[in-house]
Amino acid sequence: SGSGESRQWWYYFTNGGGLINPFGDGDLKGAGDICRWALQRSGQLIDDGAWANLSPILNQYNFEGYINDPKVTAFDWLNGNILPFLPITVRMGPKGLRPILIEMWALTHVTSMASITVDNESNVVQVSPINTIRTTSELVNELTLRWGKRGFDQSYTSMVRVTNIKSEEYDVVSDYSILSVNRYGTKPAAMDNDYIYDRDTAIKVAMDLVRSKCLPIQSIEVDVDMELGWLMVGDVLDVTVPKLYLTNHKMIIVSKRWRETHWRWELAFEMNPRQ
Repeated sequence: SGSGESRQWWYYFTNGGGLINPFGDGDLKGAGDICRWALQRSGQLIDDGAWANLSPILNQYNFEGYINDPKVTAFDWLNGNILPFLPITVRMGPKGLRPILIEMWALTHVTSMASITVDNESNVVQVSPINTIRTTSELVNELTLRWGKRGFDQSYTSMVRVTNIKSEEYDVVSDYSILSVNRYGTKPAAMDNDYIYDRDTAIKVAMDLVRSKCLPIQSIEVDVDMELGWLMVGDVLDVTVPKLYLTNHKMIIVSKRWRETHWRWELAFEMNPRQ
């Protein structure tokens, strides 16, 4: 800048140009592969096999962009920009950090491990009232996601809103949004993402977030005979509870404790007629 004025130069690649994917073909843009790549550079112990197993699901989400903060760590960048937009949580397992599908999102994607009936004449007995884990005040059933960040002025070029009624060009109607809004009224939220440049990914992310946050989560505690002790925390079950008028309702084991003569489980579920 000979005149003393500040000038900025921007460029883009028309035929790729990003990091080569070390886990498959092409550029590194699938979310599952991005997570594995970043975690391998984080210095933390990771369960690479568990990440590889979920990659077919996570690689349906594409993220692109550049990292220009030399102070940010690989895990902090991942935790701030990628993980909150995927249907997973990250937990420490015996082999290191591993991905776990978000429970309520997973209900419609995971095969049930067993079918049980909860009543006084079976080997599973309810021992608590229904408890509320997520209240109606915590719901999100209308989500606006801004994406396609423009480097020059840091604005977002695109938007998608998952909602119950299409009123704008960028709206996408979700059956879960309709169900939740009809029951609880509109519960809006908004998010931005600097690394989404693909409309299909933007829609999937917004739809998933509404799906996982649109209904209250409730739970019951049950006492379980030893013979069912092989079932583990995180397993999805088809549960029939006659006194709650639930038949083959999908529930997740969220806690498991040994009570000297039997197991005590906490089962989480949604009152979801779309199961």
